[in-house]
Amino acid sequence: MMYRRADQCRPNPTGEEACQRKICYTPWQWDREKVLRSSAFQRLQGKTQLFPAMQGSGGRNRLTHSFDVAEVAVSIAQFLNHTHCFLQLPGNKIDLDIIEAASLAHDLGHSPFGHDGERALDECMRQFGGYESNAQTIRVLCRLEAARNGFQKYPLGRLASHSASCGLNLTYRTLAAVLKYDEHIPEQRSPKGCLVKGFYYVDRALINDIKRHVLGVNDISQANGILNERKFKTIECCIIDAADDISNAVFDLQESLNEHKGLLDFIIEDRATRRFVAEKINILSSLNGYDCGKQTIADIEKIIQDLFLSISRYDCLNYRRLIRRRRKGIAGPRLVYAQPCTTHGRFIAGTCSRHDVFTKLATDFSRGIEVIPDRMYPALSSVRLTHDVYTRVEIIKQYVYMLVTSAPDMRLIERRAKEVICSLFDFLFKRQVDLYGKRVKVNNPQLVGKYDRFQAYCGRAACDFISKMSDKGALEFGNVLNSAHFLETDERFR
Repeated sequence: MMYRRADQCRPNPTGEEACQRKICYTPWQWDREKVLRSSAFQRLQGKTQLFPAMQGSGGRNRLTHSFDVAEVAVSIAQFLNHTHCFLQLPGNKIDLDIIEAASLAHDLGHSPFGHDGERALDECMRQFGGYESNAQTIRVLCRLEAARNGFQKYPLGRLASHSASCGLNLTYRTLAAVLKYDEHIPEQRSPKGCLVKGFYYVDRALINDIKRHVLGVNDISQANGILNERKFKTIECCIIDAADDISNAVFDLQESLNEHKGLLDFIIEDRATRRFVAEKINILSSLNGYDCGKQTIADIEKIIQDLFLSISRYDCLNYRRLIRRRRKGIAGPRLVYAQPCTTHGRFIAGTCSRHDVFTKLATDFSRGIEVIPDRMYPALSSVRLTHDVYTRVEIIKQYVYMLVTSAPDMRLIERRAKEVICSLFDFLFKRQVDLYGKRVKVNNPQLVGKYDRFQAYCGRAACDFISKMSDKGALEFGNVLNSAHFLETDERFR
């Protein structure tokens, strides 16, 4: 069976069943509604996806990205439910409500300013365990976010041992679908050490509870014996991971082409970049367990050229179709812009017709999925992109990173984001230590350990506060802190 009764349990079950029965929701539909109405989810509209969210140009942000991932993930799950023989067995179908709830919640822990802000915040938190967006998502769902908008706020009485608050109090199966990396992040690491992808060490008791409920055992040692040194990752999490890769590749490329009108033409013509990307894709495919024995660098270069030429041809056909409709007097979608591509003699269509191109591309990618079933524990079955689709998705991601994310103007934004994040963290952390740390007698050897734990607590609290902010809110707060007149006149900052 894909799902057990224990999957529907929550860290704090008080009052949940009565509310669900009253509005005729399943436990996982109830999870989706709580995510949609949470403050953390609504704040995603002010956080950067690719280009800064405060530009106000109507581009994509973390909120639209979450909806894109949910749409692609549900499409993949529906496709697998109807086509794969293992999932067509009685009781093995994937629940679409879990997929949708976890997809909408998968980016709740992201910091302002996108991955630039994430790197800056991790640098500030290096001595206190670091900052990792996936680990922060679990923390937001289970500790930081409070129920609101008609949902019951849970009492702080007898709760699970891992937390004094259950956050949104989602089911264990939904939380498992958000748990992307099964590795705890050390509380301290060396100055040159790299951040480990996983969950925070303080949340290990919660993660153990998730494993026990999903695997249907009473003790974590039994769960570890079932896993047998492999990482814990549910089939829903694998689907969301694949949908996230597809969404990042396809729709980030769409936004990049809308912002940089000559980018597609440059990609098609530039041979040096094509060669570099082909070599990198070959290495990445081998690292991710794909058999690349028969695929050469020249083959990947041809895939790159065919992929972007097909996008260009489809754009050109849509543009010509719109022109014919206009000449015949047939109303059609408004053309936002039409820029000639000099090297190919083609026209790139406007954003209205281009949306159809990339929607079709995302649909094609979502059909290139393979399932590795686990017949003993179906929840641990693995899902991944086929080698052909994986190659195309990684090609697009590499081009977007090299030509857009690493562009000089984006590096200026990264530098500004780092300055804002570091200034906010320094102020919040030092203020807490100055106000409350003086009460701890550091000279007493018995209290040194307590003072170190207190500093770690202050750092994590400052990190939680900053990670919840939008881009605009962080900039405004940073400007206030940099105002010497405000700091001198406001008693709260003396």
